[in-house]
Amino acid sequence: MPRQAGEHPIIGTFGDLNFYKRNGQYLVREKPGPSRQKFKSHPHFALPRAQSDLFGRLSSFCGQVRRRLRWGNARNFDGNINSRMMRLFSEVSKMDPQGQPGDKVWQRALHLPQASGLLSGFAFHDEFPLSSMLHADIEVDARAGRLSITARPRRKMVTLPDGGTHLAMEFIRLSTPPGQPVELDGSASLPPKLVSALPKKIELSLLPPERTGPWLYILRLVPYQESAGRLVRLEEAVLPMEIVGVQG
Repeated sequence: MPRQAGEHPIIGTFGDLNFYKRNGQYLVREKPGPSRQKFKSHPHFALPRAQSDLFGRLSSFCGQVRRRLRWGNARNFDGNINSRMMRLFSEVSKMDPQGQPGDKVWQRALHLPQASGLLSGFAFHDEFPLSSMLHADIEVDARAGRLSITARPRRKMVTLPDGGTHLAMEFIRLSTPPGQPVELDGSASLPPKLVSALPKKIELSLLPPERTGPWLYILRLVPYQESAGRLVRLEEAVLPMEIVGVQG
């Protein structure tokens, strides 16, 4: 790499040249790749532009979903959640039967069984899926906004983390219209109950949606510990959370 000569080295960009410092040396090189203006306007870069636009839309959407679900506990998500969510919704976007490259959106593919199958069951922490805590059959009637959980015969319904004595559940609906902010569009909760006293069947129902869809339905389990007569949420416990249904 050419080194800068002279008593006053510079850092920055001039024309097609980049002046920079690396490992104590002042270097210069040609700007890599096409210019910003050429990338945005030349027909040769139409497909890369479309892919870049799709990446930007998906990145913004996934960030909004994570912020809506964080709920004061960063351990809701594993370290690879960004790339896993981008990969998931990118795969669904490719199924969009209407959009051209760069205009595809995952929401238009929700009526396809394979798209719904990819989204349902997505765990926001890959080491702690719902199945790691909840041993039950989960059914979601998206049109009615109803969740049913039925314990399997001859099996414990839940396996709590160390110290957990009670379990709360939250059933959430997110409104995710294309090009609009992700909004919480309803939630229903089962308050903390002693695990041994959980009913064989649990039903949670949401009020009719107030916002436009499509919608993502998410179930979150929250372990609690009884201490000195009070119930305290286990702050260090990972909260298992999954997409359990979708509706276009």
